Amino acid sequence: MSRLWDTPDFWARSETDELLREHPNTDVRMLAELLAQGRSDYDGDPAFARDIIMELNKRADAGIRFWPQHAGLQAIEDEVREMLVTIGTEEEEAPQAYWWQRL
Repeated sequence: MSRLWDTPDFWARSETDELLREHPNTDVRMLAELLAQGRSDYDGDPAFARDIIMELNKRADAGIRFWPQHAGLQAIEDEVREMLVTIGTEEEEAPQAYWWQRL
């Protein structure tokens, strides 16, 4: 079975998050440059090092240290319920096919 977390992108993002937490006062671009200059591999894996450097550069280009996290199902459900109240549709009147009613 394929797993979303078993991909090179996921591992590079996870390791990048960890590196940024370990070096909170280091600029993202600077960390990418230091990694590129200092190591030809990362944990014995040059492709993994390149993936981490690419991820660091993507974040530097975006002007962020960490990608925003998903709001979560509870926040989405609350927002949908608020919209239903705003438009005057009571929860009981809404069709039972809505995903938040199956939770």
